[in-house]
Amino acid sequence: MKQVSNFADRMKEYMKSHDGMTYEALSKLTGENPQTLNRYTLGQRVPKIDSAVNIALKLGISPMWLQGFDEPMQVNVSSPDFSKTKRSTAEESLLSDFRKLNRKGQEAALAAIKGFTCLPEYTEAKNEEVG
Repeated sequence: MKQVSNFADRMKEYMKSHDGMTYEALSKLTGENPQTLNRYTLGQRVPKIDSAVNIALKLGISPMWLQGFDEPMQVNVSSPDFSKTKRSTAEESLLSDFRKLNRKGQEAALAAIKGFTCLPEYTEAKNEEVG
């Protein structure tokens, strides 16, 4: 996977692919300030990874695509059947902590986790058990 574009160009591409998309409409979808979105699109500002992932998830697009990587815009997600899988102690602890968060906290946690799953240093050794 290589980077072929940047956040600003991908934001412009997203907006063009959705005829009539304004910064106000984009703001309602993402929860970001319209001026901030404008600055991102102009390349005057670059969002932090958690903000970029959060924007992508709220728009229903690939966070890696939005960051400019050679991935499809739309994410094809197939949900595994976790009901037949036994959770590790770490997974149970993570789920318990996640359920203690309010909606905003859960969204931030999910965005952070999505950000980590995009980085090879955190995904190469998938089956290591964490304490």
